[in-house]
Amino acid sequence: MPFPPDDYTPHGYLDVPAHTRKLNPLGVLRSHDAGFRWHFPAFAGMYGGRRESYRASLRVALDGALVLRDFAHASSPYHSKDLFTFALEQGAARCTATYQLLGNDTLHLHLDAHGAARIAMVAEYERVLAANGEWGESGLVGRATAEGQVLQGFEDGEAFVLWAAQPWDDFGIAAGAPTRDWLAQAAPGLPEHG
Repeated sequence: MPFPPDDYTPHGYLDVPAHTRKLNPLGVLRSHDAGFRWHFPAFAGMYGGRRESYRASLRVALDGALVLRDFAHASSPYHSKDLFTFALEQGAARCTATYQLLGNDTLHLHLDAHGAARIAMVAEYERVLAANGEWGESGLVGRATAEGQVLQGFEDGEAFVLWAAQPWDDFGIAAGAPTRDWLAQAAPGLPEHG
């Protein structure tokens, strides 16, 4: 039976099949605006799970819109535990962003966009800094490699590699949450490396 066509809400989870809360905590992938956030070792919210030690996310920004309420239209025409598509509109810009998990630790995004002045992929990383549970960004390292862009939290060694099938126009690292103005400009760039 084919998946029933509809205009589903753009909220949900992608299944991490090998994840179990106690025996094999690999983390939980939960929707976060027009993207997904990886909660490790589990989502600590309403399910009474273990406290997160880090969370990392990848979101799409389209002509300055990043949070779902900023888009003129945001829905999910395909929404399952294995594949999740966002349909986004912002002014003349239209895009579909389809996410799926490859294996236990690779989030794949296929992006098809038209009419956009600027498309941004926003990767974020936060980790617990102290015993009292304060969140923050401490020791995030970004570097360009031949294979892609690497984001790494040097305290705990967790590394995230961003790879694109097409070359980036620009790439930058910034502290704090991205703003509409930041998303509308060219990225601040990375320092030259030798």
